[in-house]
Amino acid sequence: MLNKVQKAAFDLIQSDARFIYTLVDMQNNAKNINSNYVMMSIPYIGIFADGAEQWCKKIGLNAPRFNDEEKEYYVKLRQAHKLFEMSYEEYETLLLDKFHESDEYFYNIRSLLEKIIGYYNVGTDYCNGAVCGNTILCAMYMPFNTLEDEKIGPKIRDLSIVTGKLAAYFLDTNLEPFSYDDRNNIVKYRDCHFFRNSPIKLKNNLGFVLFLYFCVTSII
Repeated sequence: MLNKVQKAAFDLIQSDARFIYTLVDMQNNAKNINSNYVMMSIPYIGIFADGAEQWCKKIGLNAPRFNDEEKEYYVKLRQAHKLFEMSYEEYETLLLDKFHESDEYFYNIRSLLEKIIGYYNVGTDYCNGAVCGNTILCAMYMPFNTLEDEKIGPKIRDLSIVTGKLAAYFLDTNLEPFSYDDRNNIVKYRDCHFFRNSPIKLKNNLGFVLFLYFCVTSII
């Protein structure tokens, strides 16, 4: 039997589980969203999974547990929030390092014509016309290289199974996913090239930093 404080904590975790259920609910929501939105939610998912697993272990609930690989992944993933604790100089350095990695990767796999006329090196998410995330932010969040590992998709999928199990543990069978109005919330993505074909007029490193700032503040 949970005490009042534990019950309140359980309800909060359950609300997070319901949100994650909404993200991946293919029947009602996910199929209507043409975007990289799940990857944009990775830090949130990491905080949920690591926090829920630790909390259940602490109070003795028989919830799913991490194996060693999952533990390492979610601990590192949860630390992604420390990006917001960096100085501007540290944040800019990490951001531009990830951007140049992306640019080099996509430059090397493009044809000569694409290199001349422009190629895509940043994928950007939009919600109702406002930027709300991009692939460089994803690379900053993830605890491993998202470009060089050809099996990155299956790897993330396999490491995410335990999150689904934790969410299911907290979800009441009567709970439905949160409603999502795809008629009034238009979510999509656009691939672009920085700096040639970019959504911002300032076509230099500072412009790219400002663009990432817009994406982060939209998420918050």
